[in-house]
Amino acid sequence: MCHWFITLKPCMTHGGHICFLPDEYKSKVACEDDRLRLNCNRNTVIAIYSVIFGRVQDSNLECPYQSLGTPSIECQSVSALSVMTKNCQGRRSCIVYASTNEFGDPCYPGVRKHLNVIYTCGS
Repeated sequence: MCHWFITLKPCMTHGGHICFLPDEYKSKVACEDDRLRLNCNRNTVIAIYSVIFGRVQDSNLECPYQSLGTPSIECQSVSALSVMTKNCQGRRSCIVYASTNEFGDPCYPGVRKHLNVIYTCGS
């Protein structure tokens, strides 16, 4: 089994390393039940840096709908990083659905969640 990890400096590609320059981070957001597509250019692959699926402060700007009477608290899936890594790490592109079927439901019923992914592309 190959294990991937990210290094912070340019490096030679060998083993399970994904090499990249740190100023090349990309951020993608999808609202609940939408799909999120990550892409890298030819000869590079996805390296996941961070993932949030749930609700955090100020996320109303990206995914504004929330049921009336629903508590306005933060909630995050504990499995979000592992789900994204399993589906996208080391691939040139991937599509993931921002759904409770994929990530579980970390929030109160009626809370509109979002998927926020920060990643980079490396060789």
